[in-house]
Amino acid sequence: MFSPTAEELFYQALAKQEENALNDAEALYRKALQLAPGRPSILGNLAVVLVGLRRFEEAEKIAARLLQMNPNDEESLLMLGMCQSNLGQRQNALETFERALRVNPLSVDALNGRGNVLVDLRRPDEALEDYHRALRITPNHSITLKNRASAQMSKKQTRLALQSYAEARIHAPSAISQWDESICRLSLGDFQEGWKQYESRWVEGARGIKLASEKPWWDGSPLNGTLLVWGEQGIGDQILFASMIPELARRVNSIRLAVDPRLVTLFQRAFPAVDVIPKDESLPCKRFDAHVALGSIGQHLRTHWHDFPVDRAGYLRPDQDRSLAIRDRLGHGKLICGVSWCSRNNEVAEEKSLRLMDLRPILAMENLRSVDLQYGDTADERRRLGEEYALQVTHFDDIDNFSDIDGLAALIAACDAVVTISNTTAHLAGALGKRTYLLLPYSTGRHWYWHEDRDDSPWYPSIKIFRQSAPGNWHDLIARIKDILL
Repeated sequence: MFSPTAEELFYQALAKQEENALNDAEALYRKALQLAPGRPSILGNLAVVLVGLRRFEEAEKIAARLLQMNPNDEESLLMLGMCQSNLGQRQNALETFERALRVNPLSVDALNGRGNVLVDLRRPDEALEDYHRALRITPNHSITLKNRASAQMSKKQTRLALQSYAEARIHAPSAISQWDESICRLSLGDFQEGWKQYESRWVEGARGIKLASEKPWWDGSPLNGTLLVWGEQGIGDQILFASMIPELARRVNSIRLAVDPRLVTLFQRAFPAVDVIPKDESLPCKRFDAHVALGSIGQHLRTHWHDFPVDRAGYLRPDQDRSLAIRDRLGHGKLICGVSWCSRNNEVAEEKSLRLMDLRPILAMENLRSVDLQYGDTADERRRLGEEYALQVTHFDDIDNFSDIDGLAALIAACDAVVTISNTTAHLAGALGKRTYLLLPYSTGRHWYWHEDRDDSPWYPSIKIFRQSAPGNWHDLIARIKDILL
């Protein structure tokens, strides 16, 4: 019986790889390696396939093995650096890309790799130097222009970032992320183009997965039937986009709104004419005539600044009995200020978050009683605050600020004011119409919906925004809030 050679298997695998049939390509490369163990060309291509399958640990081991054979192989160094970067090994990745640049100082790929790691390490000025150097070597290189835009965004240079995206799109329209550009445009209030590009989340990097349904996608036209609206993003985003539900209800006969189960009770109270259900695996079986993602209705309802209601109070409604009972427990005579200071977002938590200790100027104010609105275990921070500064933050053990969102809403409603970073608490407080002071980082960790160059929120009129003037400087913002809180 005929048995293919290692070379024949290699070319079969290569053909599968070009067809993007990566699992088939992997199997063929591994068969080839059984016949030709350690052949660099097979190992190198197998590593590329594994990266495509996002199996970076396996690809990293192969790259390291290739470098044992040839320590100065540029392609293996680039592969190793990319794997280390994707695995969060930023310092190792930085050193690997620097090794690649010692092998080839004119390597545009190595300059981009190092620049990307520097952006992740919050060193955008150095990253921009690498991108500018790469553009001097290869002018109009689309990937470099895209990366430069990311660095400019991290320096709060949003308009320059848009210029970089525009230049990149001229030279490689299909290679540039519309998602990244949409974030720039939406943050600046370019809603018409921004929303169009925002839809790229379905095809770029698996940022969103559309509901599998034979029913049509809603195109914004009047619908004499039931529209299924489903939340596909985080709980804060679902609260934000739900602000448009009352207007959406004027365009369609009926709405079935599927959201995070933690939001169902709160949304049922806010939108009594809407069938609010938990989003779960049974969703495709529900009866509806058309469907749309909650994050996709803005393109029909928010195309200009003047589309935002200017006189709207909060649109969510807390459990009044529960909120009044909480208020009685808190007592009267002092301003009740809820505080939230931490994000659990793995990518940007460091930039968005501060310590409970940092809020001491506010927590120590006379005639103020502070309340813990932070989700997660805050016991250690509250204990240290008490031991070191004799300050207390009231915590309700019977309310789980993460799982019991309706309870958290009642707790927020019992407060007179809220001081928070950008997290779920901020969205809830804004949606409840609570007087809220929002602390935003300088650049990295911001979200597009807080927009640029404004201290108010068109989504939540009760929120006043305080932005860092320099990375890491929370002190000035806290001092400003203290001056106006009471």
